[in-house]
Amino acid sequence: MRIQTKDFREVVENLLPATSKKDLVAQMSRVIFRDDIAGTWNDQIAISYPLELGGINCSVPAEDLSKILSGITEDEVDIEVSEGQMIITSISTCAKISTISESTVVEDFYASLNLQNMTWNKLPDNFLEKLELARFSVSSNSYDSDNIFCIAIIGDYLYSGDGYRCTRVACPVGAEKPILIPQSSISSILKFTDIIEYAVSGGWINFATSEDVIISSRIVNGTFPDVDHILDNFVPHEEVVLSKDIIPMLDNINKLLSEDVDYLKSVSIYIGKDETTVTGKKEGLDIKKGIRTKSTTDSLSFDISPVFLSNLLTLDLIDSFQISKSNSAMFRGEGFEHLIVLPIK
Repeated sequence: MRIQTKDFREVVENLLPATSKKDLVAQMSRVIFRDDIAGTWNDQIAISYPLELGGINCSVPAEDLSKILSGITEDEVDIEVSEGQMIITSISTCAKISTISESTVVEDFYASLNLQNMTWNKLPDNFLEKLELARFSVSSNSYDSDNIFCIAIIGDYLYSGDGYRCTRVACPVGAEKPILIPQSSISSILKFTDIIEYAVSGGWINFATSEDVIISSRIVNGTFPDVDHILDNFVPHEEVVLSKDIIPMLDNINKLLSEDVDYLKSVSIYIGKDETTVTGKKEGLDIKKGIRTKSTTDSLSFDISPVFLSNLLTLDLIDSFQISKSNSAMFRGEGFEHLIVLPIK
């Protein structure tokens, strides 16, 4: 079977995030080919791409396949499976990778998804933007008994919260039952820019793109804290002006921080009567940037993701920023609320 090298390489590279370095569960480190679909899974997330390869059914190590394809410069390659090997041939390369057949674990997984008989529901056009907005309040503690390491889809809202901050984002998904998606899956979902619909099946939520790629995330079984109660009982005391002039400072300090992913980064914001400062710290580095501003606030300090705050200000998503007498502050925008607990003075 002849295929465009670029197309094959891109599919394999996009499948790698859903693999594991080791087969802790059968075939977690492999690309699985079945019925003109190329897929990977790691027991938490699975990705399936339509890929015509003559209906071959087998699996090969994902890392090896990716490295072989990255070294092929020709436009086309021939793919053949014979005598327990996948044979990849171009003008300059002939590579043979040992194959294995699907395990019963993988067969059971695909059977439980029941892709052919799912009921798909259309997602709003800005679903991924809303998901990105909600992820900055998710806890990094994947063992928390209250499931705050998840984004919860409840009805027409996305919820997140980690005990110090919480977010509610209006998003007309129309979920009939609460759906809890773990933070570990969110990054893989956000790699795709054209997700258009979703379906729930067998303990998994499945997202489909306009090109029939399916991203499946295991759903966390449990409940999510009542974020509505917290947000609806916020009583504003004072309006605070947050200057857009801090955006370059946020972006610069963000580049200096060392966390692998943006949503885990944090800076300290201070707003006084005549200045606003942004402070970032990591091992061996302490940097503070400030500008002259005018505020009616005597002294306000809080920690926040620099990427999150920069996006809010850049995209004009904040209609108001208010503080309460009960040691909390609230960002509000159209269909968006984000509450943070303030440090005790």
